Amino acid sequence: MLATILVGGTIVVLPVFSTETLVDAIERHRVSHGAFVPLQLQGLVEADLGDRDIASLETLMCCGSPLPGQLLLVGDDDRPVAAGEAGEIVGLGRLTMERYHNRPDATRESTWVDPDGRRWLRTGDIGRLDDEGFLYLVDRKKDMILSGGQNIYPADLESVLVQHPQVAEVAVIEVPSDRWGETPLALVVARAGASQRPEPEALRDWANAGLGRQQRIAGLRYVESLPRNPNGKILKRELRKEFIP
Repeated sequence: MLATILVGGTIVVLPVFSTETLVDAIERHRVSHGAFVPLQLQGLVEADLGDRDIASLETLMCCGSPLPGQLLLVGDDDRPVAAGEAGEIVGLGRLTMERYHNRPDATRESTWVDPDGRRWLRTGDIGRLDDEGFLYLVDRKKDMILSGGQNIYPADLESVLVQHPQVAEVAVIEVPSDRWGETPLALVVARAGASQRPEPEALRDWANAGLGRQQRIAGLRYVESLPRNPNGKILKRELRKEFIP
C-alpha cells in the first residue's frame, strides 16, 4: 500500500471479501496490481468470469501463507544451515523491528545474534535456500510437527491433499501420540457440489501414498469450514482448541 501511495496510485479496499466483489472491483476500477492470500487467489483463478473484463491485471502477489504449488536461515541450534536444508528465516535491515515495547522477554525470543554480534529478527517462518540463492517458504515454525524426532511441515501434507478433486480446503495440525510424541491430523473441507466424498480412511490412505514414510497422516476428519482471520489465514490455534484433547 505504501509503494502505491508513493507513486500516486489508487488503492481499492474491499470492506468484505468475496470473489464476486473482487471481480467487480477489478473490472470497475481497472485494477492493475493485487495482493491476496492463497484462498482469495484460488477463488479468482477458479471464478467463472464469463464476459467479465479483468484484463487490466498485470501483477498478482500472494502472501500470508504457503501457496499450494540477502536473507539467512538458521536451524534449531541457531547455526546457519546449508543450501537445501530447512531453517528459520531471519532478517536484517533498516526497516526490521528493533524491539517490543516493554517486553524484553518477547524481544529476546524474536532476536538472533550472529557470530559478529549483529541482531537479526526471527520471522517464525521456515524456509530453505536453493543452490542459486532463491528462498522458498516451507511453513510456520510454530506449526511444525515433531513426530518421532522428525520434523514434519504441515504445508507439505496439505499440498498433497488439496490435489484430490473432492477436497476444497485442508489444514493439518499436530495431535498427541503415545508412540511418536506428536502425529499429524488432517481437517478437510469437501468441495461444494461433490457427488460423493471418499471415506476419511480412504482419503487419508490416498494422501499417504504420495507422502514419505515419516510424513504420513495418522488421522483425517471432515469439517464444514476452517476458522480464518479477516485476512483469510487459517487460525490453527482455534483448531487446536477443538481437536487437541
